[in-house]
Amino acid sequence: MGAPYLHSPTENYIRYIGYIVSMTEWVFFIKIIYDWRASINTIQKNYYYFPYRFIMAADIWVFLNMGQAILMSIPAINIYTHGTHVTVAHAMGTTIGINTMILLAACFEFFNKKEQSRNLNYLFWLLQISLLVFWLSLNGAGIQKGIWQLSSHQESYSKMMESIKPYFIAFAFAGLGLLLTLSSFAFILINTARKNKLK
Repeated sequence: MGAPYLHSPTENYIRYIGYIVSMTEWVFFIKIIYDWRASINTIQKNYYYFPYRFIMAADIWVFLNMGQAILMSIPAINIYTHGTHVTVAHAMGTTIGINTMILLAACFEFFNKKEQSRNLNYLFWLLQISLLVFWLSLNGAGIQKGIWQLSSHQESYSKMMESIKPYFIAFAFAGLGLLLTLSSFAFILINTARKNKLK
């Protein structure tokens, strides 16, 4: 997403059609907001069931990434975000926040749905917090870079990169958190599958 058509060397009518199609995402976004209140009762009923938590997390990341995609499709915003870390943040939020959460839900459903330990709960929330910091740090770096790219009084590239260094430090720590939590979940699932095979 992110409205790459705005920067493509093509006819204006093709760009406008692309923009209109992209804006239809508002329909789905508004429906998610409309249905959100009704889903709270479902969350409360099923929160105890560990695999369901990953589905819940995936729904939240769908909401965040669809909202970001819509904002990135607005030309006045896209001109700042195109070609920056914001695009990477959107891709990572989609890949890890949605696809990986659904994959983990399926794996725990098939291989480890009975285990409901406190350690699993801690790992789940550490994963979500790490991913949120990961996503926000990339967005922060991208927005600052986008402002720099369009500034009429640009400082040097090296100074700009130095100014966004805190975002990269947060990104590195969050990435380490993601590595540890995802590796832990993988170890738990593999270990459970091995035990089940031996029975």
